[in-house]
Amino acid sequence: MMTFERFYKDIYPEELQLARENKDNLSASFLDLDIKIIDHKFRVGLFDKRDAFPFTIVRMPHKCSNIPSSMFYSSFGAELLRISRASNNRNQFSASIKPLVNRMIKQGADIERLSKVTQKFYNRHVQEFDNLVNNFDELVSLLL
Repeated sequence: MMTFERFYKDIYPEELQLARENKDNLSASFLDLDIKIIDHKFRVGLFDKRDAFPFTIVRMPHKCSNIPSSMFYSSFGAELLRISRASNNRNQFSASIKPLVNRMIKQGADIERLSKVTQKFYNRHVQEFDNLVNNFDELVSLLL
């Protein structure tokens, strides 16, 4: 038995229900991160518990909502940047970014405008994307 499992009752009150959510000792979710150990290296990506819900959740604004279109597209850019910061490898990044792009398109986004926002955020934050892609064209290929 792991040390935490032996002593958590001494740390937390009875009213707090703690449940082990990771299936093995090589992966775990912590806050918004999905952390795995693969080939003795940490692989970090986003974890969103909402993905396991049996219903859909509106996570990003709809283009037809009562906000300026610039805010609609900026929310995509901000989420793109958040995902890049939380991912330390290309596969995790791609797995998180593709559903975002699909969601934005379903909610009215124009692909060309998404590409422009992507370029704007890429140019402003190149260092944030360095460990994920070699250039902007590679980033776009991961998105679409």
